[in-house]
Amino acid sequence: MANEKDAKLLLRSMKDLKNKMLPSTIQNAGLMQAKDKRTLDSIAKYRTGIPNGESAPTIDVTDIKPGLWVGWQNITGLPKTLQAYEWLIDVNQIQNGSKLIRATNMATGSSWKKVIITGDTSTLIYPRDWQREYAETILWEGDLILTEGAKITLIDSFKHFDSLIFEYRDHANYGSARVHVADNSVDGIPDEFSFSSRNVADTFTDDMIFVEFNEVHMKQDGNNVLDVSQLSHVTVNFHNGVTTVDNKSQVILSEIIGVR
Repeated sequence: MANEKDAKLLLRSMKDLKNKMLPSTIQNAGLMQAKDKRTLDSIAKYRTGIPNGESAPTIDVTDIKPGLWVGWQNITGLPKTLQAYEWLIDVNQIQNGSKLIRATNMATGSSWKKVIITGDTSTLIYPRDWQREYAETILWEGDLILTEGAKITLIDSFKHFDSLIFEYRDHANYGSARVHVADNSVDGIPDEFSFSSRNVADTFTDDMIFVEFNEVHMKQDGNNVLDVSQLSHVTVNFHNGVTTVDNKSQVILSEIIGVR
């Protein structure tokens, strides 16, 4: 009997551990802290739950009536996403009985919208198919002359964003670079990446006509830190044909923006 009791206790412990390793949802707290679980519950409190489970019928999102809903995997017609867990679905009736649907993936915070047309379309300006709604978050800002080995700590994790936008200046030239790759990872940001800037100088003297290129290489360090792993500074003098290469970057970083 003692062995049977221990076996049941071990089985319950393993089941509890498995549940805690699942992504956090309304049905499962996962690794979510209690206060965050209460916040999640309050979000869905005033929404109508769409039946879920093996015996629940499959529902097409276009058939959902106007209102505020929360649903799960048995809803078809939703945008394709790698984190297909719970969805917040807002359905509004608009012109001529048509419906505007907004769907927000609770695992990633990503939102889409589309219109289901039932009447005259002459003045409708909404998308007929799913259109992603992007949001931007400032993850870092300052005035940093980039050097090899520099570390930049962001206020949020990479996995919450699809891409990063770097705002910088190179001498008097202001520029912006967006880093994004279309892959199958949770976030679209590669572990290692680079972007480049260009500066052209012409002082109307024979020995000062040149173009310089600055290439910045970065890599992810943990969940929210960027390491400047390498800098390449190339100067081309058009007067004498001399090219020099060093790591003395002229790029000054002013802002990093996360897009999701």
